[in-house]
Amino acid sequence: MPESQASPFPHGSTPIPAAFISLLVSEFRLSSGDEILEIGSGDGYLARAVAPYVARVDALDESPSTLAVARELGRSDSGRVRYIAGRAEEFVPASSYNLVLSLEALHLVADKAIVLQRAASALAADGSICVAWVEYFWETQLFPSYRAAFADVGIDWGSLPNLAVLDLKALTDAVLPDMAVAHGSRVTQVPQRFSLEEIASFLSSTSKAYGLSPADRNQLREMLLQRFRRTGAPDSVSGHSRYVVSYCTFSGPRR
Repeated sequence: MPESQASPFPHGSTPIPAAFISLLVSEFRLSSGDEILEIGSGDGYLARAVAPYVARVDALDESPSTLAVARELGRSDSGRVRYIAGRAEEFVPASSYNLVLSLEALHLVADKAIVLQRAASALAADGSICVAWVEYFWETQLFPSYRAAFADVGIDWGSLPNLAVLDLKALTDAVLPDMAVAHGSRVTQVPQRFSLEEIASFLSSTSKAYGLSPADRNQLREMLLQRFRRTGAPDSVSGHSRYVVSYCTFSGPRR
């Protein structure tokens, strides 16, 4: 399996450990003839990690500058990843996909209904839509601290430690009530170690902080670090994070 990224949060991205790729490959029986669409591909770490197991990955992201970074990072790849700039709500698939995948990105989409409808219509027979997120081992302990730090800069984090958790079953039941859908979920636990500085940097780069200026993000990062240290947590923390895969598999006509 591909190696995990050396940096825990490369370019602010979610780490892509080998165990998570193994889970995707086995759960969706990915093979050399399959095609995947990734929604919200960012710097392309997941697209490039899964590409060796399939024919092609279409990596969709709305930020041209982010995709430019992805292309540079993947310049020595096999060419199985095709980077596509565009908003998920406006993307009309021209291919048939065995898997539509989104890692900690679909919760950011404003019109999830139209995205799910188009994704379902573009699936090959018995294809799946999958959303995935990471429940970090440090979230429960540090949540009061980072929620308070965001409040200090005028941002309401909300009531859940993890912003990316999404009830895919409820969503598909509401949006696609007449389709034959089988739901499932899988979890793999991954041992990880992060410094408090890495966690603070990661949190200050999440979607909640998108509206802040660079100076305000730096201030937020310092406030996060200060609050973390007040909890008595060591500068380096370790534990097992949960990589969660939630999916729906469609059978029968979808158009």
